[in-house]
Amino acid sequence: MRTKKHIRFVLFYALWIAGIIWALGSCSGTKKAVSDETIKELKQQADSRSIKVRAEWAIPLTTTAMASVYNSGLLPPGSNVSRINLMQTPNSFEIRGDTIYADLPYYGERRIVSGYPGVSGIDFKAPMENYKSEFLDKEGSYRINFDASFGTERFDIMVKLFPGQKAVLMFYSTQRNPIRYEGVAENPQSE
Repeated sequence: MRTKKHIRFVLFYALWIAGIIWALGSCSGTKKAVSDETIKELKQQADSRSIKVRAEWAIPLTTTAMASVYNSGLLPPGSNVSRINLMQTPNSFEIRGDTIYADLPYYGERRIVSGYPGVSGIDFKAPMENYKSEFLDKEGSYRINFDASFGTERFDIMVKLFPGQKAVLMFYSTQRNPIRYEGVAENPQSE
């Protein structure tokens, strides 16, 4: 009698373990391969140095000061302290040749205040320096890195272009906390 219970327990346990292994195996997402045509389009867009991005979301560094801004109700509807909705906010980021044009709202802390009064966003036109682009096979995206200076402020900027017109912008500044933007990429030459 005891051996029958033991055998049932072992069989039930083995079946239970097999079920867990099967469930975990079926949960792993299938990696969608990026087609050669998509890679070619992304490469052409990165190499053309003609990119336009409309930001839909700003993702600032979350700090106590940002939490205070959120608690005061100053952020747009549909936003929280770590993800701010920009869909109704005019903004643009454009690469044309060796020049970038940026007009983006900035949410975050400024460590050093300098420059002209009234300029609170990331709003400038400047030449690019140290332009590098590379394909990231693991993500199926193109990453573009470059530097730009405006007045006394220097930016390290990273642009990631993904299939499906998705784009991510990262701004690292000498005077502000970093901020990330997510949005839609366009090729101005095709407009």
